Amino acid sequence: MKVLHIAPFFRGGVGKVALNLTKEFVKMGHEVILEAPTSPPHELKDYITRYYALRKPTFPDPFYAIQFYVYNNEAIKDNSKARKARCLTYSRLSSDYS
Repeated sequence: MKVLHIAPFFRGGVGKVALNLTKEFVKMGHEVILEAPTSPPHELKDYITRYYALRKPTFPDPFYAIQFYVYNNEAIKDNSKARKARCLTYSRLSSDYS
């Protein structure tokens, strides 16, 4: 199965979750495609099939999530359909892409 893995950033716990989930998807035999507003860290690049850049928000928290959604909502929907992939994200926004 193709998994379109959406990561809003790679700092702190989100970065650890992104790495650990990606490793587990690969162990299960899934193809992982990553979309994020910044280039993934080196240790994550070893596990993904492809990386696609999303538009990076410029607002600080708590507005980062809102701007991430506004900037990238349509692109994520389009990419999910075009790549025929399941979609995963780290925020409440996940319901919009299922």
